[in-house]
Parts: sequence; structure tokens; C-alpha cells
Amino acid sequence: MLDKERAAWLRWRGAEDHLYPTLISDPTGYQRALEQIHAVVAELRRRGEDLSALLTAEAAADEVLAAACPAGSALPADLVVRAACALRARELGVGAR
Repeated sequence: MLDKERAAWLRWRGAEDHLYPTLISDPTGYQRALEQIHAVVAELRRRGEDLSALLTAEAAADEVLAAACPAGSALPADLVVRAACALRARELGVGAR
């Protein structure tokens, strides 16, 4: 795995590791966060099919989140987008191997 890919994967997994446990005690917040993450994943699918597209999206987290969730989010954009990047990377077969 390339250093750039590994560093991205670690950031994205770190976002999941941070986000999901903090929401587990709040079922409504957890559901809302999952819906937002899945909306961002759908936006990421529209933006490209490779690691480069994910890195570009990560760098524009506010824009990506606004496009995917026009009503906004109570969670930090970088956290939501990075968690979505982790899901999308797994779909694409990119990540820790």
C-alpha cells in the first residue's frame, strides 16, 4: 500500500473509530449520523471511482457535506466526510490490506 493511501485510510478509519462510539448512547443521533454518512457516500460515488476522488472530496469536506446534506449537520464536516470516505474506500477496494 502506498504511504499516501495508508495515511488516508488511517485518517478515515480514525474518524469512524471516533464517531461511532460517541453516538452509540444516542440512538436518534446515531441514526441521523448514519443517514448523513450514507448521503455523503452517495455524493462520493457521483464524484469519482478512485482514491484521488476521495482525497479531493476529503479536502473539500464542507462543500461535499453541503452538497450531500443541504439541511446541514450537527457533526463536524471533516468527521462525517472522513467516515464516508472509509465506507467508500471499502466499496472501491482501497484501504488496509
